[in-house]
Amino acid sequence: MNRRRLLIVLLFMALPVFAFWATSDATLSTVRQPISTGQVSLRPQIVGHWTTNPDPEMWRTAISFAFLESGRYEQSQLVLIAGMALMTERDGKKSLASSTVEGTWELVGDEIRVRATQSTDHDSIEPFSYRVRYADGLSMRLEHAGEELDLFRTE
Repeated sequence: MNRRRLLIVLLFMALPVFAFWATSDATLSTVRQPISTGQVSLRPQIVGHWTTNPDPEMWRTAISFAFLESGRYEQSQLVLIAGMALMTERDGKKSLASSTVEGTWELVGDEIRVRATQSTDHDSIEPFSYRVRYADGLSMRLEHAGEELDLFRTE
């Protein structure tokens, strides 16, 4: 009898959580529909400066991106080791070490194709691409190598 009562109590406790999860998921899926390339040009929603974390206090862990109107691409982030920013010293001045990639980008359908021309980490970088999953001008979701990346406009 106690086992049955416990099961019923657990079921009733789980129902509101499931109901909230189901409605919030449905709301998210209706708001963030996948991009249909035939509807509108994505370029105006993509051009600009972006970050992976809009919280000013979390700037050390954020990755910054720039997709400029000129076709220039920039990506930068601090180099972290065990969660701590790496410091470098040049000409007696200490500064935070950063990793940067620069190059060009072009939009083909819902795919952003990047050709890197300079990198602080590698001598050469193969061209790579992002698939645009969502873009509204204020936030954007990109897919790269099976991973999703949420970006937020910084301008």
